[in-house]
Amino acid sequence: MFEITLLEKNDPIKRLQINYLQQLLSDPWNNAPKVKDRLEQIQLTPLTADHLKIQFVAAQLKIPSERMNRLKSNDILQHTYQRLCWETSEYKKGIYPMYHAANPFMTHFLIIDKKGRKLGEKTEQFIKELQENLVSELKQESIIGIGAAEKGLKYLKNGYVTSMLSWSQNAVSPGPNVYGSSEMELELPLAFPAEMERKLIQIIENSDRIGLRIQLEALFVSEKEKRTTILTYNLLALRMLLLLSSIARKFECRGSSLQKYLWNCQMTLSKYTTREELLDMLEELAQLVMELVGRTRFSAIQHIEAVRKYVEEHFCHELTVPYLAELFHMNEPCLTELFKEHIGISLSNYVLRLRISKAEQLLQEHELKLSDIAKLVGYSDVEHFTYCFKKFCGERPKEYRARYLQRKLIQRSN
Repeated sequence: MFEITLLEKNDPIKRLQINYLQQLLSDPWNNAPKVKDRLEQIQLTPLTADHLKIQFVAAQLKIPSERMNRLKSNDILQHTYQRLCWETSEYKKGIYPMYHAANPFMTHFLIIDKKGRKLGEKTEQFIKELQENLVSELKQESIIGIGAAEKGLKYLKNGYVTSMLSWSQNAVSPGPNVYGSSEMELELPLAFPAEMERKLIQIIENSDRIGLRIQLEALFVSEKEKRTTILTYNLLALRMLLLLSSIARKFECRGSSLQKYLWNCQMTLSKYTTREELLDMLEELAQLVMELVGRTRFSAIQHIEAVRKYVEEHFCHELTVPYLAELFHMNEPCLTELFKEHIGISLSNYVLRLRISKAEQLLQEHELKLSDIAKLVGYSDVEHFTYCFKKFCGERPKEYRARYLQRKLIQRSN
């Protein structure tokens, strides 16, 4: 669903941070303590506080269709837009930009405040500066969606979907739609628990159409419930679209056409005015995702490519064969054999190569302690990191850094 495009030349630590935050939006949370451990490893300790206040802002560049038709290259405009978003947030503490794979002219900003007292003011000031920069340099206005202020990281996805609902309604009917009602904040966390999310993923990935309808009925409770409104139904629908996009991203190996289609469906939510209409729409979309998963699982090459892509995105995590086999519905010997056959090296060596490659970048670009680099690339202690690095590179991390710095000095002197 998300991607990093502009950040390749920027701070690799912040790149790791944003990548992980994007994973938290896409993936189900199976182990909250491990999530907090990883946040501490990548220097995002403030996000582990229970009293943390968070808010999402969705910002899309508003480009008239006639100008889009005149543009020779949208890549230049896309790059400039993303650069402005990055630069506007780069030196502001507690603001993290994320770019959407299906819409290159949209950016999501996670804004945090440890005490929460000035979160609204911080968000307002940032939006004002961002809009001024976009008008000044690109001569374009933007569509903004401001999500509800949530308390604690466990409501991260809620904050995201409320910003998307605000954005989608502003895209149709421009106006200051800010969602922070007590009704919404109370209902959504209770209505979409992590256990139901995991169950829905299993049902969809196993093409259980009957089970899907049963779970959707349980998720979208009857209108007879006093607190249930069309607003809540729309929020739940966005949570389902987020889940469907996550599964599509996991199994879509050739392009991202289904992810883009799911993205576009967010814009049509306003035309559904009843629970039954939303249920039918979500069931239809879920069946498209089921078909994608079925095609990928039927093809050994595509199935392994999906595993490889997942490993590349999650290389910092503990990726064991049993875990990946369960995640991608394969038996362990088959996964091990097919991975080596199609990728060329074993799964463990592939993970090692990814980690050491990232460590090399950190050793080159930053004067970080080795213990910090070890944690950033997924090792719990520096001794094991040093052992693995030497096994792969033939020298210790300190020796690699010294040799690299010496080579840079020679290049500068010449």
